Amino acid sequence: QEEMIRVAESLMNRLVQGDVGSGKTIIAALALINTALNGYQGALMAPTEVLARQHYEYFVHLIDEYNLPIRISLLIGSMTKKEKNNNKQFFICFIKKVK
Repeated sequence: QEEMIRVAESLMNRLVQGDVGSGKTIIAALALINTALNGYQGALMAPTEVLARQHYEYFVHLIDEYNLPIRISLLIGSMTKKEKNNNKQFFICFIKKVK
């Protein structure tokens, strides 16, 4: 547990790997939520647009269910330039704390 706390308190660049259903998404969600609630920005990358949308919907559900003061945005390659510009403030951060 002390090792996890030490790692969590430092800059993280992590690749989460595991079998289907092993909990990778919830680990990523909790790490990003913790990051945002501590005033930092984070991003989650997915290999396909379908998976990116699924993760986005799951994160929206978590944020709404627990009434978290976090804003989330989806950025995918098939978006039009106009759609990307509408989300421009969230290009750098996928998830961040709302002030």
